[in-house]
Amino acid sequence: MKPSRRTSHGHCPWITVSLILTVMLLTGCEDVINIDLQSVGPHLVIEGNIDPRYGTSYIAITRSLDFYDPEFPTVVSGALVIVMSPYETDTVQERAGQPGLYEPFQVHAEPGDTVRASVTVDGEVYTAISVMSEPILIDSISLEYQPGGGLGPEQDEGYRLHVHFRDRPNYADYARLRVRRNGALIDSYNLYDGKYSDGNAIDYSYFSHTLQPGDGVAIELWSMSKPLYDYFSTLFEVTVTEDGSNNLFDITPANPNTNWDNGALGYFGIVNIDFKSYIIVGSQSNPRAVGVAADSVIRAPKIHP
Repeated sequence: MKPSRRTSHGHCPWITVSLILTVMLLTGCEDVINIDLQSVGPHLVIEGNIDPRYGTSYIAITRSLDFYDPEFPTVVSGALVIVMSPYETDTVQERAGQPGLYEPFQVHAEPGDTVRASVTVDGEVYTAISVMSEPILIDSISLEYQPGGGLGPEQDEGYRLHVHFRDRPNYADYARLRVRRNGALIDSYNLYDGKYSDGNAIDYSYFSHTLQPGDGVAIELWSMSKPLYDYFSTLFEVTVTEDGSNNLFDITPANPNTNWDNGALGYFGIVNIDFKSYIIVGSQSNPRAVGVAADSVIRAPKIHP
């Protein structure tokens, strides 16, 4: 099933979101999108991403500035960060040489488990909880040739990626898809809401970049809770770009939904990730050998004139 692409208030299954983080904790500098929104004063901003399967968990803490101030947000050092699962409690240390970034740490959790976080800054305590979802599994991928010359994602010649998976029946599925090409993140905030696709086979193709023979492509399918999905989908309404390459985001004065209490912005979420990687070889008439490690090889379809 391939529903239409709509982006109104999260009442549809497909939302492609490309967001930016001006706090340069994990990546290099990115362009900032300026939108005519109402100013707000400084807020504590906490991003917490918990990945029990692959262990890529972190908490980043900043203070946001007024939206119209050209300076970057200020990182927050010296916070007391505690993460609690049903199996352990971990006091997370600040990463040496990267103020405001609290990692690494490992959380053990199973689907249905609740994970809690507590952050203390200047004597104020901020808490959040997140429930681990069941995983959505990637079935396969396929490629569709596009000649280029169109608008937006259709401007480049190459192969459009289709990711195939099945929405679980009688279960509220919410997900995010990320794509890496030859190791570089090219699509990051592609959101899926299974509200109108319960139990159906899904063909997801709303990505911003094309692929070429010889590329190695890796797909991450992040199952998440509805509060985390709601955070990203509300953030979409105020921070949007056609470029899906940004892998983090900027907190905006529109104050998207947050699951932190005590007035903090941001999110705390535990995700369940399924991962697949492939190499793309040429069409049958023009095979091309590549040396990229991958789970599988997928052959680009022959281009018909």
